[in-house]
Amino acid sequence: MLAVYLCEDNPEQLKHYTDTVQRYIMINDYDMQVRLATPSPQALLADLTTNPPEYALFFLDIEFPDEETTGLETAIAIRQQLGFAEIVFVTTHSEMALLTFERKVEPMDFVVKDLGRAQIDQKLRENV
Repeated sequence: MLAVYLCEDNPEQLKHYTDTVQRYIMINDYDMQVRLATPSPQALLADLTTNPPEYALFFLDIEFPDEETTGLETAIAIRQQLGFAEIVFVTTHSEMALLTFERKVEPMDFVVKDLGRAQIDQKLRENV
């Protein structure tokens, strides 16, 4: 089973993204499960330490203004722990795309929030 993680500091967006992903998994009867949806990168990393998945897909924001850890740092930690994890950034910071490659995070996709909700939802479904 593929574990899906979402980390987004905006509670409304986190709920919407989680609902979109869960609905798509259910409709298609994929062998996947949303294991954690959290606004905290530290909570995400703590969960990975205590309960590491075999296969995982991560949807991460890049900026967490109220947290000590950025989404990019979180992705680097994920990559170190789970070399084959799939990482998708969902962010308003399109200028950070190049930095994710320079840091060897190797994201599967980079979804820009400015696209609008319908296109973001479509990109989330494509990445699932």
